[in-house]
Amino acid sequence: MSLIDLHIAQKLKSRRVKLRVTRKAIADLLGISYQQIHKYEAGKNRIPASRLYQLSQILYVPIGYFFEGLNGFTDGKDKTDVDHEVTKLLKAYYKVPQVSVRKTIVSLLEVIGQTPQG
Repeated sequence: MSLIDLHIAQKLKSRRVKLRVTRKAIADLLGISYQQIHKYEAGKNRIPASRLYQLSQILYVPIGYFFEGLNGFTDGKDKTDVDHEVTKLLKAYYKVPQVSVRKTIVSLLEVIGQTPQG
């Protein structure tokens, strides 16, 4: 296991304990055994990306939560500010009814994000 995998495992356990949710409850929601959750939390089994996404939904955290604290991951913004921005962006995005327009918006944001700041 890599240090990143162990960090993610620790974040998973920490959040579950903070919310006072049992391993069994999470396992039931995921359709897996509670032993598998234990292995994830102990860092014995690597958590697949799709499962990590499901866990972020169950534990009410953005997927980036699991990577917070890793060297170079934070951008200096307060986490709640970032969460608020992301929430606003997603709500506005899904209010656009045309899929083609939403794809254009994503393309535009990708271009803007790659533009050097001057």
